[in-house]
Amino acid sequence: MELRTTEERLSEFLNTLPLGVLRNVGRQTGVRGSSALTKGTLIAATVAILTGQAAPAPRSKKGAPVKQEYVDPSVLQKIKELCAPVAEQNVLQVGAPIEGGETEGILEISDNGSGYLRAGNGKIRVGDAFVSRRAIERFGLRAGDYVVGCTEQIKDAPRALTVPVSVNGVLYEEGRRRGEEFGSYAAVYPSEKIRLGEGGDPLLRQIDLFAPVGKGARALIVASDCGARGALFAKTVRAVVRDTDLNPILLLIGGRPEEETEMRALALGAELFSVPFDGSAEERRRIAALAFLRAKRIAESGKNAVVLLDSLTRLARSYATADERSYGAAVEETMKLFGAARNLDGAGSLTVVATVDRDDEDGFSKFVLERFRGTETCRIVLNERADGEAELDLNRSETRREENLLTAEEIAVVRKLRESGAQKRVAESAGRFARSEDDGTQSE
Repeated sequence: MELRTTEERLSEFLNTLPLGVLRNVGRQTGVRGSSALTKGTLIAATVAILTGQAAPAPRSKKGAPVKQEYVDPSVLQKIKELCAPVAEQNVLQVGAPIEGGETEGILEISDNGSGYLRAGNGKIRVGDAFVSRRAIERFGLRAGDYVVGCTEQIKDAPRALTVPVSVNGVLYEEGRRRGEEFGSYAAVYPSEKIRLGEGGDPLLRQIDLFAPVGKGARALIVASDCGARGALFAKTVRAVVRDTDLNPILLLIGGRPEEETEMRALALGAELFSVPFDGSAEERRRIAALAFLRAKRIAESGKNAVVLLDSLTRLARSYATADERSYGAAVEETMKLFGAARNLDGAGSLTVVATVDRDDEDGFSKFVLERFRGTETCRIVLNERADGEAELDLNRSETRREENLLTAEEIAVVRKLRESGAQKRVAESAGRFARSEDDGTQSE
């Protein structure tokens, strides 16, 4: 049996839609005068634009007000699936142009004001859709936006975005009046805790009590042993991904490819950006900047973004390596990214949970720790016990303004246990207290 063409599949589906819905689809697609066309003519014009045989009509600011263009997202999703090549209908690659003149990706803007839609992981690929400076200004796009839109290719020029269909998951027409940009919002201390220990892990339960991570926190995970640090980071990733109120962004810098594969499996549903140890310093900086821009767009839209960074030390080293800059200049560049974490007054939040090395041969890790001291709002310090297991250092792990995140009873328990000075007893008591909170019983 011969496979049907994309045009045939689209025409068949569009013919099943009521005329009113079809006209809204036509308006969103860019069909000129869709209200006056017959159903057959409207379908043919819509299919021609979706398959790249015709360019969408430019929007005019003159004349009558724009008519209602809302289309059920399931209809748009079906059209998107039908536009995909038959062999790739179930494996649509984010960021790669698909048949029918449609593409999607994260907007990266260059110094000249133009940009490209990058794949979901930020990597540069052949065929990334070009976005002109004029289009960015006209449609009010921002670096880090996740854009789905129609494209057009003229002669040998790169495929270019002509009109966005949705931006950051919102239909373009509905989200045209965007809120203020990230930097316009005032930063306030976090007032809501990210409950890492909900899954029952003892170490995460202790962190919830002694160094709680709030939405909008700048949190550092500090440990000498890379195994303990990696294990806690993995647990944190699982906990954040499990929380449906959070939008996790996993940023892996300078690690092993095998570790990236493991993290990818742990972080299903998270946006993943990574550059392995053999990647260039320039690529590390570019990917990190794009990941943080993505997080800012999420936060300013009223949602809670969480950047999980491994590791801050390797990211800072990439700045020192690239242009032979001094350690101080390298840390300052990295601090601009880390400092983006904040709870926005009137919008969402951007949380950063980053791992930091404690010891190395050249002293760079110690320098990074010293320079970042005081910039974080949450510090999680791990020690290695005699049996090789990691434990939370209760004297050096802390959260600023913890009273905003803990109940009065929790604060009383934490202070009492800290004053006792018995690390083992504290860990056991913390576990009992956390369990009693889940059971609704009182701890002794």
